[in-house]
Amino acid sequence: MFIFFAIGFALISFLFMTFYNHALRYKVELKLSAIEVHNTGSDKIFLIAMLMICLLALLLSMTVPGQWIPYTGFVYVLNWPLGHWATGFNIVETANGTHRSPTSNQLI
Repeated sequence: MFIFFAIGFALISFLFMTFYNHALRYKVELKLSAIEVHNTGSDKIFLIAMLMICLLALLLSMTVPGQWIPYTGFVYVLNWPLGHWATGFNIVETANGTHRSPTSNQLI
């Protein structure tokens, strides 16, 4: 069951990564602003990292001894700190100007 979940999660992450890659390829036609291009690129990096976590979970679920297989699902907890770290790179436009997301207090 963990193998099917890891494969499904990896395929969905890969699918969304290709959507972001497609959007970046057509950034001129889509008239994306520099902020949108930056955020799309950082989201794409986050999805690549999620894909790596899925592959790690898949590898663990296939190689650990039988009594440890239920614990391989805890690998997905890595998505939370990774997501928190990755969203710190996104840029947010507000009425007060342009700055990094609330998780990062650095102004641009």
